[in-house]
Amino acid sequence: MKILVVVSSLSDGGAQRVASNLTLGLPSECEIDILINNAQDITYPYKGRILNLGLKLENNKGKLSYQIKVFIRRLKVLKNLKKSGGYDAVISFLDSANIANILTGNKHSRVIATVHSKLSASGFDWKYKYIVFPLVKMFYNKADQVVAVSKGIEDDLRDNLKYTGDNIITIYNGFDFEKIIESSNESLSQEEMDFISGKKVIVAVGRLCRAKGYWNLIRAFSLISSKDDKVRLLIIGDGEHRDYLHKLCKDMGLDKVVLLTGNVDNPFKYIKKSDVFVMSSLYEGLPSSLIEAMSLHVPCVATDFQSGAREILAPSLSDDFGIVDDYYEAEYGVISPICDGIEYMSSDPITKEEEILAHAIEHVLDHKDVRDRYAGISRTAVEKFEMSTMIAKYINLCSSK
Repeated sequence: MKILVVVSSLSDGGAQRVASNLTLGLPSECEIDILINNAQDITYPYKGRILNLGLKLENNKGKLSYQIKVFIRRLKVLKNLKKSGGYDAVISFLDSANIANILTGNKHSRVIATVHSKLSASGFDWKYKYIVFPLVKMFYNKADQVVAVSKGIEDDLRDNLKYTGDNIITIYNGFDFEKIIESSNESLSQEEMDFISGKKVIVAVGRLCRAKGYWNLIRAFSLISSKDDKVRLLIIGDGEHRDYLHKLCKDMGLDKVVLLTGNVDNPFKYIKKSDVFVMSSLYEGLPSSLIEAMSLHVPCVATDFQSGAREILAPSLSDDFGIVDDYYEAEYGVISPICDGIEYMSSDPITKEEEILAHAIEHVLDHKDVRDRYAGISRTAVEKFEMSTMIAKYINLCSSK
């Protein structure tokens, strides 16, 4: 079997990490090509041959002019690759790649598009509202298969975007838990150890972008830090909000107790050393870093970004449970109300949701019985996300006629 994976990069993003994991998990007899924007934009491990669109690295990858340039180049390259590459299937990641994959057709190979976030939550962005949403409704039904990475995303496509295609299924992202555990044993640098030694450690992992709501986490952390000088926050990742978050930390007097690490090759060694893992996201698809933290037996707090958070932390909650208005001890972790999405500055008053997020984190940090309970059962909760399960389902899709 020969497969082409189409993704913007192999760095700095959850969908990109899923693409990395997919290439690593496919059997050795499977020939894999990976088409990315720039051959230097790689931090995640992978298996296969890199094909390059040859675009310059861009700090602001969300800029419309850059996105248009990527889309046009990708259309041309994909069309030629499908004709000459002999692929059984082309699997694309994220909306721009999905549209290009679909538009270049399935005459020569199966077209599999994957959706990694709750698209309706991006409706504030005019590019999604006026470009992405219409394209999804117009073209996704022409794919051989549309894969949602959580049931919440599948429901969102049907209920909120009014997608009526019958080609959508849910396949959970897969994880190599043995490798995650092995990687988590790597030592931290002396400087990093000095930062967390003898401290209560909060860790968050993900791209520094609006969707992650890290300004809310930093502002909530300011309340915790004001009462306990032995608490530290590590945010692992990079992105367009880097300067904003650095300034926020400095202006709030937190630059000595908050560490923005940037991109790292191995986030798991930090997660393992933490007392609580936190996701402050406004929306998610299936949050990889949350699952990875749970596989390392780390207690988790997440905002109620329903698509993903409840499937993982509170699977028994019924659909009509409603939105939480206080922090809630679920089966496998603590859920806190989602924040309002407004990008606040240091001088703005702390919001009610940020205050509740602070209380949720403190609840876990201050109660050993709560930490022990979640640490003891978290690994069981994520067994359904084993890599072998995902790989088997993708192989079946790629080989279907």
